[in-house]
Amino acid sequence: MINLNHVPVVKVLIPFALGSLAGYKALLNSSPPLTFLLAIGLWILSLLMYRLREGNLHRLYACFPLFIQMLFFFVGMGMGCIDRPLDPGIPLGGSVVLRGKVKEEPVLRYGKLVFGLELRMAYADDSVYQVRSLVKAYLDTGSCHLIPEAGDIWDFSGRLIPIRNAGNPGEVDYASILRKKNCWYRFYCDPAAGFNRKVEEFSGSFPGPARIRKTLSAKWEGSDECISLLKAVCLGDRSGLSEDLRHSYSLAGGMHVLAVSGLHVGLIWWVLNRLFLFIGLRGKRTIYRALLITLILWAYAYITGFSSSVSRSVTMFTFYSLSRIRMHRGHSVNAILVSMFMLTLIHPGRFLDVGFQLSYAAILSIVTLNPFFMRIWRPGNSLIRWCWEATGLSLAAQIGTLPLVIFYFHQVPVYALISNLFAVPLLSIIITIFVVSAPLLALGIGSGITNFLLQTAGSSLNSLMEFIASFPGSVVTGLYTDRVITLMLMIILFLLILFLNSRKRAAICLSIAALCFMGLWQASESLTRLQSAEAQVAHFRGGSLLSIREGGVVDHYIFSGDPVTIARMDQYLSLSCGGRRFEMSVISPNKGSPGQEELGGASCAIGLSPGIWLVGNSRIRGLVMEGSPAAETVMLLSGLDPDFILLSGEPLLNGLSELPNGGSLVLDGSSRSWYSLKLLKAGLRFHNTATHGAFVMQY
Repeated sequence: MINLNHVPVVKVLIPFALGSLAGYKALLNSSPPLTFLLAIGLWILSLLMYRLREGNLHRLYACFPLFIQMLFFFVGMGMGCIDRPLDPGIPLGGSVVLRGKVKEEPVLRYGKLVFGLELRMAYADDSVYQVRSLVKAYLDTGSCHLIPEAGDIWDFSGRLIPIRNAGNPGEVDYASILRKKNCWYRFYCDPAAGFNRKVEEFSGSFPGPARIRKTLSAKWEGSDECISLLKAVCLGDRSGLSEDLRHSYSLAGGMHVLAVSGLHVGLIWWVLNRLFLFIGLRGKRTIYRALLITLILWAYAYITGFSSSVSRSVTMFTFYSLSRIRMHRGHSVNAILVSMFMLTLIHPGRFLDVGFQLSYAAILSIVTLNPFFMRIWRPGNSLIRWCWEATGLSLAAQIGTLPLVIFYFHQVPVYALISNLFAVPLLSIIITIFVVSAPLLALGIGSGITNFLLQTAGSSLNSLMEFIASFPGSVVTGLYTDRVITLMLMIILFLLILFLNSRKRAAICLSIAALCFMGLWQASESLTRLQSAEAQVAHFRGGSLLSIREGGVVDHYIFSGDPVTIARMDQYLSLSCGGRRFEMSVISPNKGSPGQEELGGASCAIGLSPGIWLVGNSRIRGLVMEGSPAAETVMLLSGLDPDFILLSGEPLLNGLSELPNGGSLVLDGSSRSWYSLKLLKAGLRFHNTATHGAFVMQY
């Protein structure tokens, strides 16, 4: 049963989380010193309130919980301000020299070695910058005779490019994801420079995580796909996974198998608990066994590099396992939330991490929902009971993470229950072999039989996922929810779990109220969308994508002759707009001969002259110029009053100054950088999607 009175940490976790998000996202403009001064003042007042809990002033003690919650709010805000990533501000535009530590083993992609570089120093514009940041480095394979290894210190010469998104609505915000990791730049090493050299080889008394991972994986033998799988599920290194393998696991609903998380740590704990079972036999001193296993788990976290997923899993499982072994009276949910509080106290930005949210949503739903499933049916047959328990665990985790999966990934795997039923036993075999054989392989013992078993289990797991991914309808796509709907779904899920465990009618009443609010919100959003119109120019290098929306109908006009660019546009449309409550049509106009028409569901395009299109409807009107207008065309266009003019494919500048200037001039990814410089010299003001993101006009 869940009783919130047995979960006291939630009373301070909620204000701390709100304060952390406010400080991390700079929602409240406050400096860390001022915030901590307020926290100290609240702490002193809380002590006074506690001392006044008796006597004539005992009524003031009623303010004690409020002061405590405000205290944790301001502490969280201060920690969020400190943890907020800041751009190191290294000058761009010229050659820079970087010194840093190679964070991970380089991976060969598109003819370049890609790796993370932890900066220690940067030299640019005759100035030295001491920075602590991460850059994504790209090195040509032929530019250096020595390949960088993880843990070594290197000097590189090259150019820095800030990480930017295309800014297209509905696209994944990769820049924001990398900024949370304090990664602000891409660094392209100069292939002709002889300055790329190793400065210091790893010489520490204790090897680093990457070097330990390399030493362990060097003992494995087999196919590349199998070795990359073993590195992912045993060591937390997913850099070697191919796109095809990732796609197969995604379709089969087994991506959580590739990411070391609570499932993997739990399996490691189970194996270690069986290996060290003899420690608790004499005197029943299981506390020593628990401490030993906990130390090994943290050593494992060190080997994986204290990645976000492994750190939260080991911390969460440490609190959970220790509380269970000590037979603590507190609820297991309290131990899980304490681990969440500890992790976010060190790094408040974890609240915004997708993996962090999915992990805790999964473990909390397992702890609260799985006992309910086990009470529904308790088979007598051991095999059937095991299958039912595995199904219940998987079903509970999927229910708890469903709103977040839809919000972040817009799809739901259909055969996840089937894949987990077979993948978890294979993963258990791999983890068991890895834990037992790791010390033996380090000593050079039993490599033959170990490699045979790992190769067999790894190949079987890959084949299983590829087979399930080949099933028709393996994924339901086109699912979209906004933040409000997602929040309401999570609240409804929490209330239903509370009702199943406590049978309180208030939970059902609040769930119905949340459903009504969600319906009203969805109806309001749909009504607003149906009554509005929008024009959007997306950013794609090598082509133009113009979208005209009228209510729930949208037309996409593609102006490009590059099949690679067109394929990228089609993929973007299928992911961001396909099935998103829109009637969609894709139009690829030709050269635009006079009188030519292209008709869509929400708009139409009329060719005024070769390379000149008039696109729009009764509410939106725009010009698309792929070529330079003739003199008679300029006279024709002078009477128009377009909302925007899109320059696609670097049309000649002659006559542009005579075009109607009532609308916005838009330059997209079909033009190169020199063209924007010429427009600036001509004194024209324009919206460049390369620097300002997609151009959007709403009506």
